[in-house]
Amino acid sequence: MSAGDLSSTPPDPAEIEVAMLGPGYGESILIHTGDGEWVVVDSFLNPDRRPSALAYLERLGYDPATAIKLIVATHWHDDHIRGIGTLVESGRSARFCCAGTLRRLEFLSMIEGFRAQGSRAAGFGTREIFSVFAHLGQVGVSPLWATASRRIHRSPRCDVWSLSPDDEAYTSFLKSLAPLSDPKPERVFALPTPNQLSVALLVRFEGGVSCLLGADLEQRGWTAVLSDDRKPRCRSSVFKVPHHGSANAHLEGVWDKLLEPEPFAILAPWRRGGGSLPRKGDVNRILARTPNAYATTKAAPGAAPRDRWVKKRLRAVNARLRPESGATGIIRLRRSMTGESSWRVKLFGSACHLEEFAA
Repeated sequence: MSAGDLSSTPPDPAEIEVAMLGPGYGESILIHTGDGEWVVVDSFLNPDRRPSALAYLERLGYDPATAIKLIVATHWHDDHIRGIGTLVESGRSARFCCAGTLRRLEFLSMIEGFRAQGSRAAGFGTREIFSVFAHLGQVGVSPLWATASRRIHRSPRCDVWSLSPDDEAYTSFLKSLAPLSDPKPERVFALPTPNQLSVALLVRFEGGVSCLLGADLEQRGWTAVLSDDRKPRCRSSVFKVPHHGSANAHLEGVWDKLLEPEPFAILAPWRRGGGSLPRKGDVNRILARTPNAYATTKAAPGAAPRDRWVKKRLRAVNARLRPESGATGIIRLRRSMTGESSWRVKLFGSACHLEEFAA
């Protein structure tokens, strides 16, 4: 299907929608929680440099200023956070949520220091987080802080829980910030690993339907989630596979204890430099757990093959070509909150069944 095939028909007031968008580097998830209200998780930019979530909602006829009620930044990796500042400014009725660890003064001071120096050492993601905090400070709104087993949003038809990060991840994070207490100009700081602080979400709807959104949470984080008795007790029929299907985020207990049999598994592939996810073994492992698995792109974007003459000429002029981003794909799941036993799946753009994915 082409991107133009995307329907502009919005979900019914009592209809759930989970839409995952991704071009091969970047991902965003939109969830209709009922009555025209939406939750947006993560962000990437379209070719026109606008957050993809804004374009999606506007196509369905919604005003993002009133329709978006919650925006979650699961962590500050570039492929999850580009455009989140614009998204927060546009969603004027929305609360913004991120990992509770990011409220530490040391972390905010570090970001401000990098920003003031024009340094790129902290990466685009931390600068984007700073822009969000600066905007919220200007309008006098506090962020919501995600921690393990905390309800961060409630609406008449839905509630949203953060399942991570846990206390151990928080303690590790504080230790990683210790050098900031004695800063030196020549010191190169090692930033905390964003995946350690990734915010996994549980979304529960009226009628007993729930979705588990894995962000980029890795195995240690999932072990903590499984052992936490405070989290809601339910099994989810939709699973956003964590960390692009990578083996380092896979835990059998998540599939056995937190998910229904053969759930609808969705993921956004990733490629950067010479690395790509999911790998062939990852695809096979996911398909062994469920036949209902989908990816936002058929293959991760990469450079087109070039013949020897072209490569030689590029080297001669010290030139490099950047690979183009892949076409954005959309996996859309819809179902009624009551009276419907399964999800209806539609794929748009480059989205495909995981069996079609070429790693």
